[in-house]
Amino acid sequence: MTAIPHSETGSLSQAHSGPVYSAYRILQVAFVVAPIIAGIDKFTDRLVNWDMYLAPVVSRIIGGHDHVFMMVAGVIEIVAGILVALKPRFLPPPPRGRARAAASPPTSLGAAPAHSDSARRPPR
Repeated sequence: MTAIPHSETGSLSQAHSGPVYSAYRILQVAFVVAPIIAGIDKFTDRLVNWDMYLAPVVSRIIGGHDHVFMMVAGVIEIVAGILVALKPRFLPPPPRGRARAAASPPTSLGAAPAHSDSARRPPR
């Protein structure tokens, strides 16, 4: 697992002892353990019956082989968890706009929300 880069003024031991580093490590462990457990459970169905979460449209497209599809998804999850454990910076970060778009309320027909900067600017 990799370390968070420390600042020029702080020492390496200070960078590894603060609350930011603790949060980083907790999230890193969660992003390793959760996909591996979920991936293994795709084979055993001990925690959840994963086949019921497959959309009916997808089930029709794959010809009713729901469990096989979920086992393939389980393998992908296990591999992703292992990749995060071995090389967390190998995987690309998510797009920046996705988190911002998910946090903002939906607008109708693409109209800008009243609190945005574009609502205050005159049209061009």
